[in-house]
Amino acid sequence: MRERWSTAEQIAAKIAEFEAALGPSWRRPVAHGIGHQAGGRPVVDRVNAGTGHLLPAVVLATVTGYRCGVRAIPMTAADLDRAIRLLEPAEAYPGSRHPNLRTWRRLRAEIGDHGTAVALFADRLDGPDEGDAFVRAFLAAIRRDRPGRPVA
Repeated sequence: MRERWSTAEQIAAKIAEFEAALGPSWRRPVAHGIGHQAGGRPVVDRVNAGTGHLLPAVVLATVTGYRCGVRAIPMTAADLDRAIRLLEPAEAYPGSRHPNLRTWRRLRAEIGDHGTAVALFADRLDGPDEGDAFVRAFLAAIRRDRPGRPVA
């Protein structure tokens, strides 16, 4: 039988389990998201900043190896498949419309078997953009979504 997390307590327990596995260098991001390349430009498909969507963040961190910092980490189609599988049991929880999972599935279909996605993380919003085009696009998307909030 397939695992299902249908209560807030089960979701919290899975977050704690994932975080424990990430180890002591793990820092919860204040923002996370996912993107891809379109026409040679970085596109940010989903931003979570101050939304409380921690389960998708720890799932992406588990798949990509992220622990801390402001980073853009490439993901293969297989990585995105794994992230989707890890998050799917949360669909049983009625307290969310599961926007991250919907975005990941749409992006997976868009990139096909040979394309790449990019996981985006920021454990602070006041640091440098680190020169990465995806990080700059991610921070700009956070600024648009959260006007008035200071960002790098």
